[in-house]
Amino acid sequence: MKKLIIWTKSFLIFFICNIANIVLIFANDSTLCFDRPDPLKPYYLERVSCPMVTENETYSNLKRDTNMFNLTFICGINDQTLCKKVKSAFESAEKILSDTILFKQTVNVNATFTNICAAYGACNTVNSGIETQVIGGAAPSRVMMLRDDDGVNRFYPQSLVKQLGNTNHPKYSDYDINAIFNSENVSYWFKEDGNIKYNQIDMEMVILHELVHGLGFISSLNDYMNDPPKGLTPYVIGILNTTGTNYHFIEDMFDKLMSVVSTGQSVSDIVKQMDVFGDVQYVTPESFTITFESSPQYKLATDLFSKATIPNSLSLLSGDDTIILETSLTPYNYKSSIGHFSYQEYSNTSDFLMRYSVEHGVTLQQYVAMGGNYANGPIGPKLRAFLKSLGYTVRDSTSGTQIRISTIISKTKLIILSMLIISLMNFITSPCEINGFPL
Repeated sequence: MKKLIIWTKSFLIFFICNIANIVLIFANDSTLCFDRPDPLKPYYLERVSCPMVTENETYSNLKRDTNMFNLTFICGINDQTLCKKVKSAFESAEKILSDTILFKQTVNVNATFTNICAAYGACNTVNSGIETQVIGGAAPSRVMMLRDDDGVNRFYPQSLVKQLGNTNHPKYSDYDINAIFNSENVSYWFKEDGNIKYNQIDMEMVILHELVHGLGFISSLNDYMNDPPKGLTPYVIGILNTTGTNYHFIEDMFDKLMSVVSTGQSVSDIVKQMDVFGDVQYVTPESFTITFESSPQYKLATDLFSKATIPNSLSLLSGDDTIILETSLTPYNYKSSIGHFSYQEYSNTSDFLMRYSVEHGVTLQQYVAMGGNYANGPIGPKLRAFLKSLGYTVRDSTSGTQIRISTIISKTKLIILSMLIISLMNFITSPCEINGFPL
């Protein structure tokens, strides 16, 4: 009987600590947010004001066949027939993701289809010394720094923050994902076109790939101090936020799941060893760069950069699944390296979607067939495992069963929960640490 009482007490301590963390993770008045205005420049971020706000949300009748994306589509060309096809391809890709992820709130997408060479000067890119045409890109429009469940500050994509169900949260941007695609000199194929031609690419597949990036399949690792790159670090707060004089390395949620294959060491552990400069103030970003590059910690950055160009060196650990990342490109390409599944490892498999390159003359459904006709379609098992580990609620199967959720989160509920915690605390004197939302 005594053992049962002790166990019950320990369980209550665990319950209270974790419930308190959930309730108070957004307790502070403001947080650190960055917007990514140009999806073709995923590592260019601008700090924005995002004060904490409180709102009530009702989630109900979330069906599998419901498109949980809200698309704002801008077509910058005169061909209205092509514009309608592109918009329809967006909607098809969004439905695939809505069938995969149980979204509690809609994901707002700002998408543009235009001549990006003329509009942005982004005509070509280079992968492994081979020049290729830019098709397009997408990325989270806003990232927000949260205290994660392991006590580490990380940047969350806004689309994921919206699914956490917190009534207190940083102010959202109008859009969760920014996307842009090239209308010129690319031969796209659409479902209504009949047989695909040898020189065409399936637009729906391209859009689906980029929307996954927009949901958070993106690494913060880059060289924010040198061009061409010499070492890899996460976002450098102080360089991105030039109004401050304290410098920290803060990673994306994606990087939490990344590990070094040869040693099993997590990238988060490497970042923790790297991030030792916060107690010292630097007058300029250049003075910090000089200090960092002459420090022992800089070898951690150069070692990561080296691994980013050696095949099978970095992986994502998602539950029981290991995902080999793209580290075979030489020289390192910040748009393709690391932030994709290994091209060699996952071609002709059910996890083909997140490779950095797409072949011409093959439709999305043909890719699914070549990968073994996976029951859940183009969102393969490893990608599903990643999305779940990232924090999304992933549906268990492709069955047509309706999933019904009716939840109202309000201040009243928080008050009741707080009273419950206080009542339970009368019986427990052991302390628990509450992780507050970082300033």
